[in-house]
Amino acid sequence: MQHNHDIIIVGGGMVGAALAARVGHAGFSVGLVEQGDAPAEPSGDYDLRISSLNARSLAFVKASGTALPEERSCPFRHIDVSNQDGTGHSLFSAEESGMDDFGIFIENRTLQYALWQRLEQLPSVTCYTQCAPLNTITSSTGRLLELDNGKTLSARLIVGADGAKSTLRELAGISVSSYDYHQRAMIINVETELPQQDVSWQVFTPTGPIAMLPLPGHRASLVWYDTEQATQDREQLDDEALKAAIEMAFPNAWVTSSASSPGPASPSSASTPTAISANAWR
Repeated sequence: MQHNHDIIIVGGGMVGAALAARVGHAGFSVGLVEQGDAPAEPSGDYDLRISSLNARSLAFVKASGTALPEERSCPFRHIDVSNQDGTGHSLFSAEESGMDDFGIFIENRTLQYALWQRLEQLPSVTCYTQCAPLNTITSSTGRLLELDNGKTLSARLIVGADGAKSTLRELAGISVSSYDYHQRAMIINVETELPQQDVSWQVFTPTGPIAMLPLPGHRASLVWYDTEQATQDREQLDDEALKAAIEMAFPNAWVTSSASSPGPASPSSASTPTAISANAWR
């Protein structure tokens, strides 16, 4: 059976769901394909995966009618950026720029769940979960997308938002060039002695950037890039040793941790498209 839409979006993460909500709110028929289940409502402690939505991105999300929970997001009004060697320091103020704030920090899962809640309210959006693309072919009216659950979708436009290892990108014949930064990031959620902050703080070091992202209440997310070996050594520290290392590397005025919850470190790499098949999307 063929299901017709104006737009098909493959990938129901933050990007795919945000686009689906925005164009669905505008009245277009949208088919959203997601390999997993619909996201569950976030609960408990804050997740390690935090994203920044700048003012323009936040406006894009809100224009779809999506309501974001204030209790699990934190606005930032100042950006403090410097080099560790003292050669540069910049401090930006939203007020001086004529803005209320530069944006918010929010958990990935909280943003995704809020977007999916909005999608459920939009009659123009159909979500196809627990399925993935098998093939895409040309039709007389646009493109057909065959799914592994036996369904076939059609649209004039198909958007790939299914991540770094995109199945749709492979089906389209788009290759990538990958390279490794030879850095490893450790993400740590901490409790702070000071109340909620509104400063996004970042320092560039010879071995990678370190950053503090404020969260609601006495909370912050620390992102600590370093060499692979240094990060692996840091992962072996006990709580007290890790706390001491944090207080040496991050500003004591903001981060004096009484508890921390580090997550598994992730290697830092990037992929960029290098070639598009000449007849992939004709």
